[in-house]
Amino acid sequence: MSGKARSLQFAAAVVMALVAATQAQDLLIGQVSSQTSPVTALNAKGLYAGFNVYLEHINSQGGVNGRKVRLVNKDDGVQTPKMLELTKEFAADKNVVALAASLDGFIAAKITVEAITRAGPNPTRDKVLKALNNMGQLDLGGVYVDYSPKGREGWGGVDLTIIGMNRKLLR
Repeated sequence: MSGKARSLQFAAAVVMALVAATQAQDLLIGQVSSQTSPVTALNAKGLYAGFNVYLEHINSQGGVNGRKVRLVNKDDGVQTPKMLELTKEFAADKNVVALAASLDGFIAAKITVEAITRAGPNPTRDKVLKALNNMGQLDLGGVYVDYSPKGREGWGGVDLTIIGMNRKLLR
């Protein structure tokens, strides 16, 4: 191998290491959904898109405590054993500070980012859970949720979420 080829390989390795280091500093939210199943893909992709629209908004404003928030999705193919396996993988990964659930993606993103924000400058899964448990009533812009150690009262209404062509929330 020529010296030039080795230099290019080294440069590529350095770039990949820098990208990996940058991503490692991102705050990761895990999501298990069925993105490829013909039965559930439309809904799963909608939730994923809603979540990411809000995260793009948060990240464009500097993220949470200066760190970008990123949704990591793993496809379970609508297979319960696979869903459990992937959920356990996220639970074992200390870089994942929260798991996304089944509320409307945009609302779920708002709640999750609020919990991560309240967890402080160095959020961990335990700190995010504690923040969520002590959140109390939270106004998400006319949608109220209430999380406390004694109960969880999520979004109980039906609403139409409209995301414009510019990927901004209109309603």
